[in-house]
Amino acid sequence: MIKALVLKEIQESINNYRFLIALLLCVLLIPLGTFVSIKDYEQRLANYHQSMQLYHERSQGNIRLGFSAKGFRPPAELSFLATGLEERMPTLVNTYSSGNYWFDYENEMTSPITLLFGKLDLLFIVGCVLSILALIFTFNSVSGEKERGTLRLLISNSVMRAQLYAAKVAGNFIVFAVPFMLALLVSMIIVILSSSLNMFSAYVFPPFAVFVLLSLLFILAMINLGMLISSLTHSSMTSMVALLLVWIVLVLVVPKASPMLAQALFPVKTSQVVNMEKEAVRSDLNKELDEQRAELLEKVASSYGITDENDLFAPLFENREGINGQTMEQAREQYNSQSQIIEDGYEKMISDALKKIDDAYESKKQVQASLAANLSRVSPVSCFTYLISELAGTGLLELKNFLDSARRYQQYVKETIYDKYIEKRYVSKSGNIWNMASKADDNWDPNKVSIPDLTNYQRVTATDVLSARWVDVLLLALYPLVFFYVGLTAFNRYDVR
Repeated sequence: MIKALVLKEIQESINNYRFLIALLLCVLLIPLGTFVSIKDYEQRLANYHQSMQLYHERSQGNIRLGFSAKGFRPPAELSFLATGLEERMPTLVNTYSSGNYWFDYENEMTSPITLLFGKLDLLFIVGCVLSILALIFTFNSVSGEKERGTLRLLISNSVMRAQLYAAKVAGNFIVFAVPFMLALLVSMIIVILSSSLNMFSAYVFPPFAVFVLLSLLFILAMINLGMLISSLTHSSMTSMVALLLVWIVLVLVVPKASPMLAQALFPVKTSQVVNMEKEAVRSDLNKELDEQRAELLEKVASSYGITDENDLFAPLFENREGINGQTMEQAREQYNSQSQIIEDGYEKMISDALKKIDDAYESKKQVQASLAANLSRVSPVSCFTYLISELAGTGLLELKNFLDSARRYQQYVKETIYDKYIEKRYVSKSGNIWNMASKADDNWDPNKVSIPDLTNYQRVTATDVLSARWVDVLLLALYPLVFFYVGLTAFNRYDVR
């Protein structure tokens, strides 16, 4: 019986104009979106390689203490699944000997119109276009049959309502999934034919396969939602209006309103304000450090009978006339050894103070982000968006991954280059300041050092995404079940007269 009912639903859907619309939209939009996104990725990849080449050419022979290493972030291979934060993530990290590292962003708007309207990626097509199409497929599955009188005839023939309802869900899902899978097959062919991506590599195929499964799960949720609304209404027009309102709330309102509500409930300082606070702390501690240096310089000079501490550290370390060279050297060694202790202490103080500010800021941002995510998860569209953007390597996990990689990159450059130099700062009471740098090891040759880069950058894997976003996976699996149960309950009580 259930098989006959499913076949009936499939036949009715195929004979309906809605199947033709679904077929045309899927076969046209999904391959088109994939093709355009692949071309955009190829352009970004070319820019990435060109930037890397210029960086290596300009860095050759220029490695020194003031050298700023650049770590370029490669473009996301799977951005055709979801553009996400790709155009808002840092494009590279700059390292400095001071211990700071700064990010550069893509400032040029290659296409202002694209920025205004967004890109035609698969996330948009499935999350917006196919979601409303799934509701159109089912808006009159129950209410429409009641109006035509066929629902009463089916139930009068001893057909169980649960079987009839399940057959409607299964039939609509199968008819909808066929054009979707056909379009994805065409998209796979486009990716295979592209020279920039290897479809069957470990970085592309597993996330793509997970995307297909999650998309089918999301479509099943929207079909069950359409069946639920149709089971709560008694006319096709009422069902259509109700479904349109529900779609607007779930797709347009909830995802956009949730972050705004979270910001209002839990405000967080901007990164600009935090950076200014860090600079103020660093400036104050460096000022204290210079005062400590000046006092130590005066003390050392006085202990060696040098009346003017400026004589101790004149430019180029040239001894003034009348000062014993051996005495000058002993005084300098004593100053260097004692100042190193002071500098190490302040370096730790600065590091701890900045880390405290960063940790507090990141903690508050995490609370705000968690609040926004939890509020938005009342919509299956939000759960689907989180998962697909993360699989594409353009989500929040990938942003955090790059920030963590930037910290490790700064530490790597520090150990391989900056620590190979000794930098001393001499400050006198009169305000004279001298900065001197020298190699820690005379045998170390900076010209033989490999130019540091981020060529070994590791992206977040599909396994990492499913592990970190298990809540969204669970909710995306529960939504079809909840919608189906509530819809079946409403259908069992439905008045077919």
